[in-house]
Amino acid sequence: MNVIKTFTKNIKNYTKIKKTSNTHNISYHHERYVISKIIESFSAIEISSNNFKDIMKNNDYKLVSKPKKDTDIIEYCPGLLNISDDLILLDVLKENKTFVVHQPLGTQEYPDIILGSYNDKKISLSYIECKQDKPTFNNNPPKNNPDCIYICGNKIYSGMILINNRYVKKINNFKKDYKSLCNNMSDNIIRFVPYKKIELKWSSDGPPLSYDNKSNNKYINDCLIKHK
Repeated sequence: MNVIKTFTKNIKNYTKIKKTSNTHNISYHHERYVISKIIESFSAIEISSNNFKDIMKNNDYKLVSKPKKDTDIIEYCPGLLNISDDLILLDVLKENKTFVVHQPLGTQEYPDIILGSYNDKKISLSYIECKQDKPTFNNNPPKNNPDCIYICGNKIYSGMILINNRYVKKINNFKKDYKSLCNNMSDNIIRFVPYKKIELKWSSDGPPLSYDNKSNNKYINDCLIKHK
């Protein structure tokens, strides 16, 4: 069985821990399960978020800016990065070529996991977000990007089938108009702060947009095959 089939099979076998009032515990358990299966399936090693940030910084890449920019790694999620300085990378990886990073920007920020592979002065990247069976996205709606996947309970979805360009434009227009409204309504007495909670109308049958399993599986395969 190839590594991708092994990984997807392992995800299907995931069982949520017993109900608890602490949703953080459930989420953390899910994320650690996924990471353990990545390490097992792709022969990856786990590196710290600080090591990953240093590797990016040494190669003039920015994970995230304040305020956020379209050129930030986490904003446009590139699948491939050129690496000119690999000293830290080689020191961290040792003899390995594939690595995983848990919560590269912290517990509340996208993504939960970054999977990377280094070869010939290039890093291939995949971005993985772990969600509950019926997910909520808060202010981080799915990315219509072939290098982004979403693991909802024990099912895997590509960002490409969760949202399309029409809704990406709709979300961007909403954010722009909402920010403008808050600025216009604020004065020296009261300040309106935009809180962009954007959700997909997920049903018991799955994602709101229709899709076929064959397309979803191909997107997932294309996203992960670079780490074989």
